[in-house]
Amino acid sequence: MSQPVDIKSEAGASMHVDRSETPHDIQEDEDEDNFKWDFDVVTNLLALYMAYFSSTWAISVPSSSIAFIMYEFPSDHSTTAWIAASPSLCLCVISIFLGDLSDIFGRRWFVIIGMTFGTVGMLVGGRGSSIPMIIGGQVLNGIGLTLGYLSTPLLAEVVPKRWRAPIIGGGTFLAGIAGIAGQISQGAFMKYEVGGVNKGWRIGFYIGAGFFFSSLISLLLLYHPAPRPNPEGLSTQKRLIKLDWLGILLGSSGLLLFLLGLQFGGQHDWATARVLTLLIVGGITFLAFVAWEWKGPNEGLFPASLFGHRNYAITLALNFAEGMVIFSSQAFLPQIIVALLSDDLVLTGVYNLPNAAGAMVGAVTAAAVAAKTREAKSIAITGIATLTLGGGLMAIMKPGINFAAWFFPTALIGVGIGTLGVVIPVISSICTPNRYIATSVAVGTSIRGLGGAIGIVIFSQIWTSKLLVILPAKVSRVAAAAGLPRSSIPQLIAALMNHDTKSLQQIPGVTPQILEAAEHAMAQAYSDSFRFIWYALIPFAAITLLVSLFLKTTREQMNMQVAAPVLHRHSAHLDTEAKKLEDHDSVRQ
Repeated sequence: MSQPVDIKSEAGASMHVDRSETPHDIQEDEDEDNFKWDFDVVTNLLALYMAYFSSTWAISVPSSSIAFIMYEFPSDHSTTAWIAASPSLCLCVISIFLGDLSDIFGRRWFVIIGMTFGTVGMLVGGRGSSIPMIIGGQVLNGIGLTLGYLSTPLLAEVVPKRWRAPIIGGGTFLAGIAGIAGQISQGAFMKYEVGGVNKGWRIGFYIGAGFFFSSLISLLLLYHPAPRPNPEGLSTQKRLIKLDWLGILLGSSGLLLFLLGLQFGGQHDWATARVLTLLIVGGITFLAFVAWEWKGPNEGLFPASLFGHRNYAITLALNFAEGMVIFSSQAFLPQIIVALLSDDLVLTGVYNLPNAAGAMVGAVTAAAVAAKTREAKSIAITGIATLTLGGGLMAIMKPGINFAAWFFPTALIGVGIGTLGVVIPVISSICTPNRYIATSVAVGTSIRGLGGAIGIVIFSQIWTSKLLVILPAKVSRVAAAAGLPRSSIPQLIAALMNHDTKSLQQIPGVTPQILEAAEHAMAQAYSDSFRFIWYALIPFAAITLLVSLFLKTTREQMNMQVAAPVLHRHSAHLDTEAKKLEDHDSVRQ
């Protein structure tokens, strides 16, 4: 077994270099002097945090603004789901090969290009004169935030493994701030008609563009990572030729076609030729991708050394489950609030505070416990258990429920999301070789996006199918009892389901008392239908909880090794040491 090599810096400090491709075998000194929190480290982290915050704003604010966008474009109701789906598709498909490419070309320009795409995408979406134009902006935005989320492994690789949890936890904490600020501000902009009647949602897009542009400037000025390791000493051209291009083609096209099929099937008839073709061709292509990666190249998109430790495969399962929960929560919690608690545009954001605050508490707690104990297994188990408990309690929601009853389940879901948001990338980054840190986290991000896409479709289908049965039955019963002619009941049901307030007033025989009774029945129908989402979520969470029990301890892996030090432009001896590390990596093996 190969052993670590000590490189002496000019200052005499020992710097340990991993010559093994199985980092769980590393034995190295825990001397804090091997790493310095100097100006260069702090400024690099600040630039990456800005990129992470901007990307989180971009994925959460437009998705949570769909209900507001529908006020301005009520006739395009059937296509608004693509506003949230487009960035998710980009996140899932691009992440599958993003890690490999960033290893070849370097990290810096990828996140800089991402901030540029995000700036343009947010501006296009904010200026959108139609839903298709907003969706087009969201595609650009999706590319930008996907490249921006490369900041997660970049944050991890510039600090010692022991401190990865607090550093990643800081990013998750910022995500909570973005969620709170974005949702409340969007509601306020809409309520007070900033920019015009039904146009307040546009302000969040413009603010997002400002965040992306500020991140772009900060990355150009502050983010200067050291060159990437090149163990084989190959030129960029040879590394590009060696890249698994067939795997990229099969994986990205298979995922894209399959996810498009899921999205179209969730909005239209599953039996249509378009949906079946996308699902079948996408599924077969993706299976071909799996077979190719398994039996094809020695070092494809998923190098065998990624799976040298059992924990990595388990983190992929955790990523999938977290994706199902977090994307579904972003999609359904705002709808549940409007249907059951309040239709006030500002209060809808306030009711989201427990979930966002819970995520922030979960992130901080997980980071602190991991740094103190160096044990991530118990944190992951706790995160999944908290999600399961919170999802189970959500099943008791009903119209007019008090804030305390709403607070606890949504806060528990938030704590679970925040906890897993910290611990999953930490586990995946410390149990895989340092040279593949971006690949390991990016693949997990892709699996997370896949889980989110599948989860939203599954839960949407469950909710819609239940609503189509429960709502007509409840409304028909109370409307008939209140005196509405039976011939007018179908019109009433159609107007309620389409939120067509103008048509409600024109229904023959309708009275204010009938409308009030029908609206109460509709709220109860929504409540009964939403309940089945959480029923369906619990088995997935329970299975993931069982899988998480097989995680191995992380104590030995959380050491003081730095995977990829920053370029120390203000510390001469550290800059020399980074250069020595680079030279050693270029000739090892």
